Amino acid sequence: MKTKQNSLESILNFKNNWTKYFLLIQSINLALSLLIIPLFRWATSYILKLGDIPYISYTNFIESLVAHPFVFLTLFLLLILLIIIVYFQFTFFIIGLYSIKKEQFSLKNILFTSLSRLKLFKPSSLLFLLGIF
Repeated sequence: MKTKQNSLESILNFKNNWTKYFLLIQSINLALSLLIIPLFRWATSYILKLGDIPYISYTNFIESLVAHPFVFLTLFLLLILLIIIVYFQFTFFIIGLYSIKKEQFSLKNILFTSLSRLKLFKPSSLLFLLGIF
């Protein structure tokens, strides 16, 4: 009986706040598709072009790594930045859900709270993210 009551409360909560959920999801999607993905695509292409590497595949990986170690170091740093962005995205989403539940939804507040939580980022937090994905 308790499960049925919780389900009905959740459905009612979603019905009352669906626009906030939609805005939260779409803000993340827009940031990813209009900003993050193009920026990383450009940065990766630019780094490979500077190293005169046309592409990376399993056939030329070792050869390129030995011939251009700084390119791969830069790509590795780009990968670390991408992991931090994924952590930020996850934090933004969780804080957004929490603020909707507490009826204090504001994208600006969610953004600033997520940025402040980013300062608490630890490499051990990645293990938690890997467990979720």
